[in-house]
Amino acid sequence: MRPRAGWGRLFFALALSAAGGRAAAAAEPPTPLEVWEKLPAPDDSVLRRLTADLPGLDASRVRELTFEAAASTVERALVSSFTVIDFFTHETFRGKEVFYLSSATLAQIDARYVFPAATLLSGTTKSGHPFRMEALLMGNGRVDVFYPEDKLTFVNPYLLNQVFTVKRHVAHVILGPGDVSVEGASAHASIFRPQLERITKTSPEELRVVTSLATRVRRARRIERR
Repeated sequence: MRPRAGWGRLFFALALSAAGGRAAAAAEPPTPLEVWEKLPAPDDSVLRRLTADLPGLDASRVRELTFEAAASTVERALVSSFTVIDFFTHETFRGKEVFYLSSATLAQIDARYVFPAATLLSGTTKSGHPFRMEALLMGNGRVDVFYPEDKLTFVNPYLLNQVFTVKRHVAHVILGPGDVSVEGASAHASIFRPQLERITKTSPEELRVVTSLATRVRRARRIERR
């Protein structure tokens, strides 16, 4: 899979509702294109790094998302009890508008919210060194995560204390609502290191996690406020 990025209408487009055992559904986004047009482009140095990492990225479509705009939409998702996979596979991520979240903005989000996913916003490696997500891009049916170094190994407290190793770039392709392929992350299972391949929401409460070794059922975790 060739890495290509986009940053859909993530933090502006989600107006979500959920009731009882029914899956959350998205309403019409609040003029996401108009909002996108008002945001600044990232610095040239950031754009150069992103286009080097992501061949095919149209730098002219990239805008930097502010914490205030991000937090506003996360709050709406919280009200709707949205799960992490619902949030990151929303249909509006297929738009051409590209949104970028810097390490500083991600740190602000991490300080206020919990996103219990395989790709942590921050954590501590098995060797005891703290780490933090460096950048996040979403759109064109993709979610691209970047860390400051390659082959970070850590215990994930949100996923049964599973040990994961992630590459500097973890690429996700959105296959549909609640369905995403994964490249660049592996789980530790005894002497084996199966690669994460696909995560699919099979019910309001469960995920099917496919690796190169086996398929497991896991809980669909919701976004939380700290």
